[in-house]
Amino acid sequence: MGDLDLSKLDIIFNNKLLEKNLPLYREYRYTFNEFINILDKFKFLKPKYQGDINQDKVDEMTYSYKKNPEFFYFKNKIVLSFIPKSKNIYIMDGQHRIELIRNLNNENYNDLIYICCYIIENDEQNKDLFIELNKDSYKNNTYIFLDDFSKDLHEKFINYLDKYYGLYFEKKQKKESYRKTISEFLNELESTNYLLKFDNFNDIKNDFENSNLDLIILLIIKKFIIIIPNFFIKMNTIVLKMV
Repeated sequence: MGDLDLSKLDIIFNNKLLEKNLPLYREYRYTFNEFINILDKFKFLKPKYQGDINQDKVDEMTYSYKKNPEFFYFKNKIVLSFIPKSKNIYIMDGQHRIELIRNLNNENYNDLIYICCYIIENDEQNKDLFIELNKDSYKNNTYIFLDDFSKDLHEKFINYLDKYYGLYFEKKQKKESYRKTISEFLNELESTNYLLKFDNFNDIKNDFENSNLDLIILLIIKKFIIIIPNFFIKMNTIVLKMV
């Protein structure tokens, strides 16, 4: 990778808290409060191909920590990646733990967390890291097992939905929510092999825009099934049309 400009890491992270310092990997040890201060000061990005935060899971993790805080020690790591060329830092694994730490920090818990930062050459290698981290993760299985071409369509579709239809989706997964997140919507759609039917993103975009928006919105809605008895008929209509 040649000479790397790691000055941004030196600005953000305290080298006095450095536990491991390898050519392409750094590991730091922070308290909850110290790490939250960093998150509030600097912008860490979330890859588009990563799933949404499940608020119910965060709540369960918070309860579990309070009940058995010592069980947290085997999973107290957050994995980041840093791309020197773009100077972007990505949250690659541990987004739910970050939300957990925010909750606990607000209640004055101040345990230790390890920040594992991989130094990555480019976006393609970043995807490879994400796939490697999530091979045993059920929530990201849909993306992991797509071929490379479909992964590209998946990412473009996420960007498109977020930009033009974002207001119809939840930002975080919740059991009591009436709407799906973009990831939930895409996972269900991709389970029908929808992306495999297209050769380029423009065809997906045209197919989506030519579908009935009212029915698409019904597909996004998770509840009201009892209240709207013909929900399944409408849902099947849009699935069949889009497939």
